[in-house]
Amino acid sequence: MQILKLTSEFLSYCSCRQNLAPATVAAYSTDLNQFFRHSEILSAAQVGEYVRRMKEQERSPATIRRKVAVLRRFYRFTQRVQPNICWIDWTEFAIARGRTLPRIMASHEVQALFSQAGEEIKKTRLHSRNRAIAVRNKALLELMFYTGARVNEVLRLRLPDCDFRRATAIINGKGGKQRSIFFADSNVVRAINDYMEERSALRPKDDFLFVSKSGYFLSANAAADLLRVLSARSGLAKKITPHWFRHTMATLMLENGADLRSIQELLGHSSIKTTEIYTHVSSARQHSVLQQFHPRGRFAA
Repeated sequence: MQILKLTSEFLSYCSCRQNLAPATVAAYSTDLNQFFRHSEILSAAQVGEYVRRMKEQERSPATIRRKVAVLRRFYRFTQRVQPNICWIDWTEFAIARGRTLPRIMASHEVQALFSQAGEEIKKTRLHSRNRAIAVRNKALLELMFYTGARVNEVLRLRLPDCDFRRATAIINGKGGKQRSIFFADSNVVRAINDYMEERSALRPKDDFLFVSKSGYFLSANAAADLLRVLSARSGLAKKITPHWFRHTMATLMLENGADLRSIQELLGHSSIKTTEIYTHVSSARQHSVLQQFHPRGRFAA
């Protein structure tokens, strides 16, 4: 089979069967096109040459690791339709994984964003499109922070997925795995109810819970822009991203006594090893707090 056809079938499989986000599928397409621009076959020699070129270009280990992972996934898909494809030992291309602690927000920074989102609502006229947008933004922030769900998981929520009376929803996570999220906190419920009262002003064209100002699906880029604007208006020097909400929620829950297994289930991690990164974040924060606030340094030796 031709590479072009195989690639198309693989991307379709990722989108329709694996339920991967459109942005992820687009990134896979870019990576595969980049590889097959220099080769028409997938072999160990060609993968090795690809890795060598990326190292010469001083690509980061994380980038190389990600691109090789896409090739490995494509290879496994190809094995189903081409059983005789040449064997590749992917361990030859393993790139050492450094531990990077996720970025999180301080409690006062979260509060600053929520407060700014509330101020944006006060500036709008009742039952106007601008008010609907401002109320939507507040509801989106509340839901992302309370549930710790990935931004794409929240944005792909449809009205039939939501039980507003019980404050629950069913989301489709990575790999097509479904899980329930809960938003029974009074602040979150109020924000979502307020949004549902104003949502019609956006003239929705479909049944996604969160829609854009033109009534269509609200993209992850739009959500990122929203946080960037709110961060600037609230005086935060950091460029807050949607994923920071997820990391912050998990870290603060751990510090407040939640167990790792519960956090794993809430975040939808397939392995608890992924969740364990938050124990390192918590330890780093504790070390920083001790250094900054412990009274021992004020006493003579």
